[in-house]
Amino acid sequence: MTQNKRLLTALTHGGATTLVAGVVLFLIGARQAGFGDDSPLTTTLGVVGMIVAIIGACSAVVGGFGLLVRSGRSIGLMSWLLIPVGVALDFALAALNNVLKLPLFLDSVGHILAGLLGGPIVGGLTGFLGVLTNSAFQPSAIVWCFQGATIGILVGLLAQWKMFKGVGRSVISTLIVIVTSIVMSSVISIIVYGGIDTYTSSALVVFFQKIGFGLVPAVVIKSTIVEFVDKIISVGLPLIVVVAMSSRLLNQFVTGPKLRELKTEAASEVAANEAVDDSYGSYGEQ
Repeated sequence: MTQNKRLLTALTHGGATTLVAGVVLFLIGARQAGFGDDSPLTTTLGVVGMIVAIIGACSAVVGGFGLLVRSGRSIGLMSWLLIPVGVALDFALAALNNVLKLPLFLDSVGHILAGLLGGPIVGGLTGFLGVLTNSAFQPSAIVWCFQGATIGILVGLLAQWKMFKGVGRSVISTLIVIVTSIVMSSVISIIVYGGIDTYTSSALVVFFQKIGFGLVPAVVIKSTIVEFVDKIISVGLPLIVVVAMSSRLLNQFVTGPKLRELKTEAASEVAANEAVDDSYGSYGEQ
């Protein structure tokens, strides 16, 4: 790995970490302000958190673009088109979830698909805009934009690192997404909403408190249960889409060539069988 690539990788990873740290600081300040605390410390936390988050986001974007340019691949029209498609998919599935009153979210399928095929930049933008669109009908939910952006960036980075090649790596990547979602969901829920947010799944927090758990353990357990099921579905559906895509179509996306092994053993066996049939056919003809 050359010096330039190391620098770009450090910018990307460090930027993502800085972004998360800034978001946490901002949410703490916002939570304190929500309790009526207008002290200079609260204001400083909010302002510093916002600045740190912006710096982190810029660093991650610069690093990500740099890695793309260095690899000789541009994002391309097909990958950019994933943004409106992903936002629409997030909105539609979130609306379906609300209609069915499920204790899930289903609002991350679109930006996970965008990150999987379009990389961290497209995934992050789709995650932020997708949750922002959903929050138009529920303004208090705008804070979840940070989680949507983070998950989109994370999935894009994992795809770039070839962590969705094959079943084993895909399982590991899915677990990474689940753990990240649990942590962010718990932190946002506790800091911003005091543990009881505006979603149906908050009933689980009340239930766990009634049977003797404290607020924080109840929120973490709720987030673990809900995010595990939600993200299994939200990662699984995009992976099914990728497996169904032809190699020719897959190659038109940023991370497409790094997902090829998802089309794995079944396709390989079919190709091998066809090759055997052709060889026998040729032999018979001879």
